[in-house]
Amino acid sequence: MPDRRHNSGNVLDAFCTRLEELSRERYDEVLEDCVLEKKSTDSDKPIWAEADAASKIYILCSGAAYSFTILPNGRRYISDVFGPGAICNWSRLGVGELPCDILLKAATGYVAIRPDRLAEAFRTNPRLHNAVLRFQHARALRCSQRTRTLVVGQSTDRFMHFLLDLRDEFGRRHLEPEGSTMVETPLSQREIADLLGITPVHLSRTIQALASQERLSRDGRFFQIRDTPAEVERLEYKRFFSRRG
Repeated sequence: MPDRRHNSGNVLDAFCTRLEELSRERYDEVLEDCVLEKKSTDSDKPIWAEADAASKIYILCSGAAYSFTILPNGRRYISDVFGPGAICNWSRLGVGELPCDILLKAATGYVAIRPDRLAEAFRTNPRLHNAVLRFQHARALRCSQRTRTLVVGQSTDRFMHFLLDLRDEFGRRHLEPEGSTMVETPLSQREIADLLGITPVHLSRTIQALASQERLSRDGRFFQIRDTPAEVERLEYKRFFSRRG
């Protein structure tokens, strides 16, 4: 039998790889029948622009997306960022057809999954079900950890925490000097500000302050965290998407 792992023809490769990091198993063949279609977007697009979006589960193959809420005062709050292999609207499996405020960023590839087929796959493969539940629990823990920093942290800590979350979500893509981390953000400055709960002007000043403290450097969308272990310790940051924690 051919080895299906990391097969470029497998549209759920990124998802199965992330599950494997937690469970030591891959579920490519089990999940294959759940796929309805694979699509991509050339521009930023809300998921609800898709036909029957509320009745499908969306998993990213590449690119990025984020969940958001419009607050009573009209401001937008971005609650989470999704990278390749992430389930964007996990709640669809349990609560049926509800509006979903997810924005797909330009150049993002994604797969639509039938919830009923996924539920059947869970029934026939409890280990898959447990792996996905652990995966989503890890995301919930990471969101809770970020919320703590957003509530009690200074804007500099909020931004560094955001970069560590991106590192965790998207993985390392570049050669890095020892102790440092290069992170590319898929979000605009306005979107980052909405996630951190500050204005774009305040965000610019925050980045300038971090640069003057030599905690980071910037090149366009790329940020280099100068001393990652020190930032992890400063923020008491935990990584939940791995067996080692």
